[in-house]
Amino acid sequence: RGLNHSADYSGYGRLLNQYFTYQAGFPKKKASKVLLVNDPEMGVSAMIQRSRHEGLISGSLSATLMLKYLNKETDVIAGDEIITSGLTEVYPKGILIGKVTEVVDEPTGMGRFAIVKPAANLEGLEELLIILS
Repeated sequence: RGLNHSADYSGYGRLLNQYFTYQAGFPKKKASKVLLVNDPEMGVSAMIQRSRHEGLISGSLSATLMLKYLNKETDVIAGDEIITSGLTEVYPKGILIGKVTEVVDEPTGMGRFAIVKPAANLEGLEELLIILS
């Protein structure tokens, strides 16, 4: 019989659930479910390290990330490092997310977004270390 516990922690993903089994009346951790930063359902408040402009990092259906909600005047160029902004307690400020590879104008002409190459090889992950505190 398993019990589901929810929690949020920082890094390149979000710890969604921890599943426990019980042995001799004591919980024994069995597995965790993690949503990685490259998942299209994921959103992380982020900042361009050089210019300090903020946006939202989300996954895409490719190996890259998107830094969204940038206005036309946002100072962002290829090679800029993107870090967590610390806007929420879930992701502490200053964790490296990746580097900008391209800046693209929105089709509406109202804003732009940046294509970001993740600092970690998220497609090749087989194991993940989760630090709880």
